[in-house]
Amino acid sequence: MDFEERIGAKYQRKCESRSLGIQKTAEILKNRGSNWVVDNVLCDERGGFFRTMCEDESRTCYCVSSEMTKSSYFFQSGTFDGAACRCARDYLDGLSFTSNCDGHGNYKDFMTLSTQSNPSTVEFCTDTEDGWRVSGQVPDLDNKHNENPLPCCIDSSLIKQTWPASPEAFRPMFSCRKYVGEGACDKSPFCLDALKSCDILA
Repeated sequence: MDFEERIGAKYQRKCESRSLGIQKTAEILKNRGSNWVVDNVLCDERGGFFRTMCEDESRTCYCVSSEMTKSSYFFQSGTFDGAACRCARDYLDGLSFTSNCDGHGNYKDFMTLSTQSNPSTVEFCTDTEDGWRVSGQVPDLDNKHNENPLPCCIDSSLIKQTWPASPEAFRPMFSCRKYVGEGACDKSPFCLDALKSCDILA
């Protein structure tokens, strides 16, 4: 069977092949007296294209898939610390269900969610590295059935964490809706009980 048909479309070393091809071509042209200027190609540790692709001339950076498919997220180079495009990359590669990323293509620290089987919207904090939920789920204002008109606080400092089997360094820490005083958010038992729950929305 044809190798390209079986493996080529899924083979994750296309970036390395392109990078080596550019280097070899540049070396040949240099030996012949030509200076070939071309945008750098960066690869990730698996041989796919690095999640951020920047154009040297325009200094515009795009979030791309491992196959170099551009996303709708772009920004000027120098406006991020190098940890960009985690959320956009996972979505493009089919590893995440959400494309609701921040301006640099990273995961936000706050997310809302509802499902077909449970249309009530809940809110929770997420890890900006990988988008995983790090807090309990609290109902949003439309589904919050208590007298306080404020949204629920989502702040781990409000929870008494006394689990003996979990070292303090590994206990969840989050503050995507931080309590900064009365009037900021609702820290009633109704909200804190939901915040401590580990239930998963079905």
